[in-house]
Amino acid sequence: MIKGIIFADDFSKYINSSTFIGVLNDGIVSKEELILDFKEKFQFPHGSISWDSLDDLLSDFQWLDATRVLIVHKSIPSLINNDLKIYLDILSKVSFYDPNRDLKRYFKKYKVKSFDGVIAIMPSKYKDMIEVILKS
Repeated sequence: MIKGIIFADDFSKYINSSTFIGVLNDGIVSKEELILDFKEKFQFPHGSISWDSLDDLLSDFQWLDATRVLIVHKSIPSLINNDLKIYLDILSKVSFYDPNRDLKRYFKKYKVKSFDGVIAIMPSKYKDMIEVILKS
């Protein structure tokens, strides 16, 4: 995992009984197209076509009845370099995952569903490229 992004070709091991999975379209070429795809796949209740809006919505998935959210990429979006870096920075900031969190015990104790992760998944072949972009 690099700054919150998991590189995997098979994401099935990250699915639990209450996972919402959004698989982004392949071949995304603009910020607008990317954000509109997010709005559709993740059922955003509001928001504009801006990085700030995407950041806010990816930081709080309260409208979904899920304890985990997977943001699955088939490929890396073909955005201009600055936009791609902004997008990857947002993903790395909002993504978190604690595989040791015992959701059943938490629910028993507090009678409330516990959210245990927003997981951004990229195909493993993009690991080196994304690592370079995030370091720049």
